[in-house]
Parts: sequence; C-alpha cells; structure tokens
Amino acid sequence: MLMKQDTSHRLQVTSHKSPPFFLFPVSRLLFTTFCLLLTTYHLLLTGVYAGWENVRSISSSQGIIDSSASNFNLSYTIGEPAASLSAMGYSSGTVLSGYLSQIPSVSLTPFLSDMAADKAVFSYGSLWGAKPEDTVKLIFSNELSTSIVSSEIKVTEVFDNMGSVVNSSRSVNTAYDPSGKFLSIDLSGSDWPKGSLFAVYYTSDSMKDINGLPVAGPATAYFTVIFDRNLENKALVIEDWTTNVRIPANTYNEDFFMPVSTSQDSASVQTANRKMESLPGIIAKPVKVINAASFDSQGNSVQPIAKPLISLPYKDDDNNGMVDGINPPARARNLSIWHLDEAKSMWVKQIGAVVDTGSRMVSLNVSHFSSYGLMALPDTDVSAVYVYPVPFRPNAGNPARYGTWTDMITFTNLPSYGTIRIYTIRLELVREINISSPPEMKWDVKNSAGEIVASGVYIWEVVVESNRKTGKLMVIK
Repeated sequence: MLMKQDTSHRLQVTSHKSPPFFLFPVSRLLFTTFCLLLTTYHLLLTGVYAGWENVRSISSSQGIIDSSASNFNLSYTIGEPAASLSAMGYSSGTVLSGYLSQIPSVSLTPFLSDMAADKAVFSYGSLWGAKPEDTVKLIFSNELSTSIVSSEIKVTEVFDNMGSVVNSSRSVNTAYDPSGKFLSIDLSGSDWPKGSLFAVYYTSDSMKDINGLPVAGPATAYFTVIFDRNLENKALVIEDWTTNVRIPANTYNEDFFMPVSTSQDSASVQTANRKMESLPGIIAKPVKVINAASFDSQGNSVQPIAKPLISLPYKDDDNNGMVDGINPPARARNLSIWHLDEAKSMWVKQIGAVVDTGSRMVSLNVSHFSSYGLMALPDTDVSAVYVYPVPFRPNAGNPARYGTWTDMITFTNLPSYGTIRIYTIRLELVREINISSPPEMKWDVKNSAGEIVASGVYIWEVVVESNRKTGKLMVIK
C-alpha cells in the first residue's frame, strides 16, 4: 500500500488493526514486534518493497480496498511505529520512522520493459518501424516519478537510411503518462526522417520510479523509422553495425521496415546447429547468423519483390587468411552462406555467396527473408602444401636461403586439420605432428624422442581424410 507522509515524516493512517484489547501491555508489545518481524520476513521472501512515499495516484492495483474523497482504507497496515525499509536500504542519513506499510511493486529494479509506436514492432530489445509522425513511447515496468528531468533525456540520430554515420543530437518534446507508465517522445518542429536509426539515452539520475529507485538499463534504447520504398536503403543490426541488409529502391510496393539481429537464441536456429554438429565427420561451423524479417507500414509481414543483399562480416585480425575463433580452423575463402529451413530446422547451403577478403565480408543476394548463417567449412585441400627451406642448412651462414635453428623447417598452406609425418629414406617413421594451427606449422628437426635428427634426406607427407601429399626435404647440419 502507498501511505501518505506529512512534513514531519509521520505517516497519517486512517484505519489500522490493533492487537486484541485483552492482551496485557507486555504481551501487546511482544505481539506487535512479532507482527513486524513476520511482515518484514514476508517482504524479503516475496520481493515486496517496503518504504515511504507521498500518494500521487490511488487505484485497486495498488491494494486500495476502499477509497473516497476524504478517506482511504488500506490493507496490510501494521499500527505500530516501525523503521522504513526504504530509508534503511537507500538513505545515507537518518532513518525515517512511523507506521509501516507494504508497497506492492511490480519490480524491485524498475526497467524499460517495452517500446511502442503505431504498427511498429518491438523486437530484439529495440523498436522497429516508427512512422515519421509517430510519438515513440518508452514503457517501464514500474510507475515513474513525475519529476522526470526532461533535459536529461537525450535523443541522437545515429545513422541515416543508408547506414551512414550521422551522430546528431535532436531536440525533442517529452511527456510522462503515469497511468500507462510510458514516456512519450516527439521530434520538435518536424517529423522523424525516414530510414534513420535513433538512440534514446537516459541516466538513473533522470529516471526513477515513484519509490525513488533508479531505472535499470539499458541506459540507451534504440528505434528505427520506416524506410521510403522509393529509395535504396540499408538495414543495420543494432548490436553489430557491420552486419547489414542492402535493399534496392522499389523492392517493396509500399514503405516498409525490417528488424534484423544476429541472435542465435531462437529454437529453430539452435536445433539446426545441433543437427549440424551431430553429422558425421568435420562439418560447417556457424560463424555468425543474421535474422531478418520485413513488414509493411501496417505491420503485416511481407517479402521482397527484388533481391536484397545480405552482408555478414568475419574476423581475420592477423590477416593470415584464416577465420579467427573457429575450431577446427577454416580459410576465409571457404566461407559460405546457408539458409535456415525453418520447417525442418536445418541449414541449407546457398549458391552464389561472394567472399571479399579485403573488407572481410561475405555477401549474398536473397529472395526471401528468414535466418541466414555464415558457415566456415574446414579446408581439406593439400595441393598447395610445401616445405621450406630445402635444404635446411642452419650453419651455412645464409639464413635467408638455408634457414636457422630458430626458424626451423616450415610446412605452409596446411589444411584445417590432419597429420604431418616425416620418414627416413627407408620409410622409418621419424616424427608425427597433428595439424593444430594452420596455415603454417614448424618442425623443430627432432624425432619423436626429442633428439635432433641426423643429416640426410627425409620424406614428408600431409594427410587429411582421403587427401594426401608427399615431398622430400634435406637436413645438413
């Protein structure tokens, strides 16, 4: 229950239940103490917040069982002096005291629970497809204080319709509706520009609920404005700006919007990933997933009439041609894009993906929106493997030509996995090395016992599955 607090910090209670009249004073004190402890224990178990707050609105959802212009009957009221749990938990000064009352709260940690605009979609934690004339609403789990600091609500246009950086602050009007628990935002003097992506930033100092609790993250909320069908547009993934969908002009018959994400949390994606992992042998590994869907201005699901271009980035920070963070390792040139067959929860390889190793991006024109996965296929090609230096003469005084004991003998252009074997000229096994860090690995010129091998000619082979390549090398100490 919300209880009114006067300027002397003493709660004014119009009705409360006292202990039975027949109890002696000591028993009465014990009874009251027991009730207080029991109620406090209940608060801790149920997550109901106890504290002091001025009454600003009264409704049945707040526990009011009867109300009139001059009187409020509140349930769960204990009629003895008690300390405020709010003050004890959040006050750095004197603990307020008075009559204790329970305050049923939706959440002890208020948060942004939703965003809304006419026909727009709240998905992946952001709002997609607000109309230029719309009021954007930020909906919170708890009723906010009416003393919201509007000047602390910052709105920034982050990207335009083609994904170009804008980063321009915009002047907005804000208003709070306590009955709907939402904060409305309008662009001052004009409409939201079509196709742009906006960020709304707020701090816990500017956003608190009626109990004085700061609103939890996100400190930044995002929303997009519907695209103009007559223009070329680019839909960006908010959590990963480089993953995008490029949409040609007139791809749709009317203005549209497109929620996109790289989340792999959906049941169909996870099922498809498990099926892929359960297949025999070394198979494709998902590097990244893009989920895309398109809607018309009325919020109806639509598909394109032209072919948009989806682009998914990959990492190769050391520029060695291998995709970072993949095991077994995979070459960037072997990346491919697969479509999620949602009916079967299976990944299906698509034809026509283009790998740009310069921009580290893989792109594919698609005719249907759903989930697409960037897959890394292990490299089993051994045709380009070779060894250097040959001969290996570390004491010849010419490191560039004959190598050194530090650099040893290098196997290069290795496949993603497999085995290197070195034999004597009589085919006696000298050393076996598992390929673990392609595309290059070193042989330290030692046998399996850790001893430097003798000078002479040796035969090497690289094997992966049914692929095999052999060659000769020479050691001259």
